[in-house]
Formats: sequence, C-alpha cells, structure tokens
Amino acid sequence: MKHILLVDDSVLNLKVAAGILRDSYKVSVVKSGEQALQFLQIQIPDLILLDINMPDMDGFETITYIKENEETADIPVIFLTASHDSENEVKGFQKGAVDFITKPFTPESMLLRIETQMELSSYKKELEKKIEEKTKHILVLEDSIIRCFCEMIECHDNETGGHVMRTVEYVKILARELAKTDKYKNIITDEYIHLFTRSAPLHDIGKIGIRDNILLKPSRLDNSEYAKIKEHTVIGAQMIENIIKESEYNEYLNMSKDLALSHHERYDGKGYPNGLKGEEIPLCARIMAVADVYDALVSHRIYKDETSHITACATIAEGRGTQFDPDVVDVFLKCEKEFEAIVQKLRENLKKREEEDAKPEN
Repeated sequence: MKHILLVDDSVLNLKVAAGILRDSYKVSVVKSGEQALQFLQIQIPDLILLDINMPDMDGFETITYIKENEETADIPVIFLTASHDSENEVKGFQKGAVDFITKPFTPESMLLRIETQMELSSYKKELEKKIEEKTKHILVLEDSIIRCFCEMIECHDNETGGHVMRTVEYVKILARELAKTDKYKNIITDEYIHLFTRSAPLHDIGKIGIRDNILLKPSRLDNSEYAKIKEHTVIGAQMIENIIKESEYNEYLNMSKDLALSHHERYDGKGYPNGLKGEEIPLCARIMAVADVYDALVSHRIYKDETSHITACATIAEGRGTQFDPDVVDVFLKCEKEFEAIVQKLRENLKKREEEDAKPEN
C-alpha cells in the first residue's frame, strides 16, 4: 500500500484528510514542518500532503528543506491551501510542488489528484530505472569494444600479456593513493577515478598508425625509427579528437585525448611530443607515465627481457622529479607491493601459457 505523509497544524484537517485517505493509502500524520522533517529522517513516504500556512515553519520553508535533501528531493509534494491565491500557487510550483488541494477537502477530487501524482511518480521512477539500466549496458558495451580494440593494438605491437588491463589496475592504485593526500583529495574524486580507468586503455591507441616493421623490430630503433614511434602520441590524440568532434561533450574522451597525447611527457620538460613541464602535463598523463614505464620494465618484449620488480622500483625512484612527477613517485613507492602482486600474477599466467604451448598435441 502506498504511503502518504500528511502535514497540517489543524487537528480537524488531519482527521478529515486521514479519513478520506485511509481506505486507499497508509497515512502518517504530523502537526508541523519540524515534525515532518524529523519523520523523513526515519521513513520515506511515497507522497507528502503539506499545509502552506503553519506557525514557526510554513509549507514553503518545509518544502525547501525537503527538496534540498537528496534522500527526499524526489518525493512528490502536494500543497494544502485554504485559498485560491495565484501568487502562492506560482511560488509553490517554483519551490517544487506538483499540485494544490484546496480546503475544505472534496474527497473525489482529493483522491483523483493524489492518484494522478502517484501514477506520475511511479512512471518517472520506472523510466529512470530503465534509462539507468540502458546506460549501464551501453557503458559496458563501450568498455568491451574499447578494450578489445586496444588488445588488438597490443597484438599489433607484439605486447602480449595484457598491458592494457595491467595499466588500468596500476593507475587505479596510484589515483586512489593520491586522492588521500591534501593536495589531490579535492581533485581526484570517485568520478575522476571512474573516468580515468575508462580512459586508460586508449593511451596507446595511436600505435595503430605505426608501421609493423618499426613496432615489431627485434632490436634497438635508430633515430628515424624512434622519431616515427613517437608520432603515436599525436596520432592517438588526433583519432580521439575526430571522435569528439562527431559527438557531444564527453569528459571521458577528453581525458582519453590527454592520455594519448601526453603520457610520454617528462616532468623536467624533456619528453614528447610537446615538451610540457611539471604540472603543465595533465595529471592523468603524469600518473600514466609511471604506470606505463613500470609495466614496460617488468614485461618481456621482443627486444628485451623483463626486469625484476625491485629494479623497476629503483628505476622509477631514480626518475623522481626528472622523468616523473615526485608526488606520483612517492605514492608509487608507498604502494609498490600492490604492483608486485599484479606482476606476479602476470608471470604466473605467462608460465601457464608456456606450459600449455609445450604440451604435445594429441
């Protein structure tokens, strides 16, 4: 049974209204705006009938508190009034009321108005739920497509073992640790971390525009080849910019562009493609720089063997303030054991793969 909170300072009005409603609804009654707000801390009704003219806290002040509270903001409020005052009606609708019921109460009219608002509220909630579910489905589909696409780029780059997924885990660890610091606690929010982990897989998307003879070269690149490989930052940013132009504003794509373009910038200004220095480099790219280099160090590549976790940590620490943002290095060293656990899992998976490959075919 739907639940109505009835708020009126008149005992007679409460009795009359409750008598009309009790056959169809569960009814709770309070005699003031203060009591209504106290009630709402304990229970959330489906609809509120709120008298306008009450002492101490009138209906307009009461509805203001109701609409400012995230827990109660969506409850439909119908004002109860003894007069047809157009000024009060305008003010009421501006405050968030959905309808007005005049006194003395006409049972049929009162019930029809309440039923209409109940149905509209239920429809709105159902529609919002469907939109939320559809949005979640679309986001999951987008993420799956992006990750599959980025894994395809990994194969193109001969980077096996899930570089994309590991860097996502690394940046999540670093961002969460940075969020605990005074400097970044108001910048790195849960929403920022969510956007970051969605954007991170696209940091190397520009490698799709680099020729295989460079990406797959089993030896050190010469100067001209290295110059070509550096172009993947600009290529990736241009690809994402083209998508942005064809879509509405999207924070996720803008962060992806920053990552693609700037994850090889250095804190001392000696990186590429734009020679950005210090905090000129987007924060997400400064975090990615540490994650990307760490994973490159501990992973086997066609042109090199993997290094140990300890050696990788020493390399990152050595780059503090030159290659890397000091703040990011500090949190990396604080949580390096979490990185080591991810690397251990990587090596276990590679060992299992090698053992599977070594099994004779039946």
